[in-house]
Amino acid sequence: FSEPEEESGEVFGFSLLYSGSFICESDISEMGRLRFNMGLNPETFRWNLQPGKSFHSPECLMVYSKAGLGEMSRKFHCIVRNRIVPERFRDEPCPILLNSWEASYFDVTHSKIVSLSGAAAKLGIEMIVLDDGWFANRNDATSSLGDWKPDRKKFPFGIRGVAHQVEGEGLKFGIWIEPEMVSIDSELYRAHPEWCLHVPGREIHLGRNQLVLDLTRKEVVDGIYSLIKELIESSKSVSYIKWDMNRHLTEVYSTALQPEEQGEVEHRYVMALYGMHRRLSKDFPDIRIEGCSGGGGRFDLGMLYFIPQIWCSDNTDAMARLRIQHGTSLLYPAQCVGSHYSVVPNHVTQLWTRSRTRAFVAMCGTFGYELDPTLVSEKESSQIMQHIQVFKSIRNIIHKGNLYRLWSPFNTGFCSWLYVRDHSSSNSMHSTGQEAVVFIFNNTDNFWSSLVPRLRLRGLKPDAKYKILEPIPNTLNRIPANLQVVRTIKPMFLMGEKVVFMHGSTLMNAGIPVHFLTRDDCFMLHLVEVPEQEIDLN
Repeated sequence: FSEPEEESGEVFGFSLLYSGSFICESDISEMGRLRFNMGLNPETFRWNLQPGKSFHSPECLMVYSKAGLGEMSRKFHCIVRNRIVPERFRDEPCPILLNSWEASYFDVTHSKIVSLSGAAAKLGIEMIVLDDGWFANRNDATSSLGDWKPDRKKFPFGIRGVAHQVEGEGLKFGIWIEPEMVSIDSELYRAHPEWCLHVPGREIHLGRNQLVLDLTRKEVVDGIYSLIKELIESSKSVSYIKWDMNRHLTEVYSTALQPEEQGEVEHRYVMALYGMHRRLSKDFPDIRIEGCSGGGGRFDLGMLYFIPQIWCSDNTDAMARLRIQHGTSLLYPAQCVGSHYSVVPNHVTQLWTRSRTRAFVAMCGTFGYELDPTLVSEKESSQIMQHIQVFKSIRNIIHKGNLYRLWSPFNTGFCSWLYVRDHSSSNSMHSTGQEAVVFIFNNTDNFWSSLVPRLRLRGLKPDAKYKILEPIPNTLNRIPANLQVVRTIKPMFLMGEKVVFMHGSTLMNAGIPVHFLTRDDCFMLHLVEVPEQEIDLN
């Protein structure tokens, strides 16, 4: 067996439609036969199957490719987009949102959210998401999980009041919850300490200052769901929920089950979680939910069956995200990958990255913002407005197109992703042709003294001609005399001109010359297939 390349070699891909503990194992026999097994983890799973009863094991999605990892990924993406994610969200793009976490952390108030909304609306942002810190006595991570009622000191008019003012700015409203968890310092835990997973007679261990609720108990699920339902109905404006889950399941024991049933707890937990999402989908079908688990800790097809997207990582540094999102793209399409533009220095890595680079990386996902727009400079505000305008014009290509990973950040200091969409809809602007968007990133220090390889595109029509545009040209240039990199008012186009026409065969064989000027330099090109007569006119 030889290791497959990006666009060559045989690949078998497997992904379990399940969000609990699982096992994935393979072995090769002495005769060279490969055996593969994927399913529930037997180490922690036992099920007492009674006479006349049945048990349904998780499904496994299997993909075969004879053209490398790239074809495998494109097949996975097609199935996820068209068969896995909820049908009502398959063709509806996620609103461009601003999340309050990196803007305010726990220090959120009615006035701050209203202020964020006013500034965000001017930038073209479409939604405000109120993250952690909005519920009673939640001023840090040590208390109040499970008490899903607004803090009246921070939000004197309740969630309905702040949501109403957000909508008054022309924005949609979303909210963060972590309903599977409970804090010891909470009204819920004081009333029902038995509602958490724990082993009787043994010390209870906290993770991130919290415990996991026992979802195998019907009264727990019903109690939590009633609080969520009350929150949504009382606000009258929630159109988006960020559903978080910030710790692992430990001490997996339910006091509601018999000793011989304890091997069923983990699986029962996952089934109860799915049950809550089914109820939410039925009661509130128009609410979009983004999954989250300390970032991408629960990024799987089981969750995507109920929700259209999952937050990819709590590390929002654009340079770190290149590897994170590249790896995530092996199975999951961009429209499912939560990715936001963050402030600099980044709050996780303390690194500085150019505005355009942060925007381009975020565009290769759902695209949103983690910042306080009231503190953004006039220059960056102008850049953000341009980013949003451009993204709206290309997001259907990114979210619906075929992905070609041209350069891997794991193999080189460069990264490039190409999205190609064949238009078949009669009401499309380019109904009979192709459109493509290619992102090109640098993430190495030795680029200036080394030749960057030409970027050869893939997935285009060899005989077709393409108009190549650069919607957001570079603002840097190099002085040849001393190699100094300077900012320039004149737009600097990668292809040398504002508009260039090239054959698909040239783009795929000769490629595009790439010249990076900084470690975090990047480019984005928009390709449109054009008829011969349009080229003649130009």
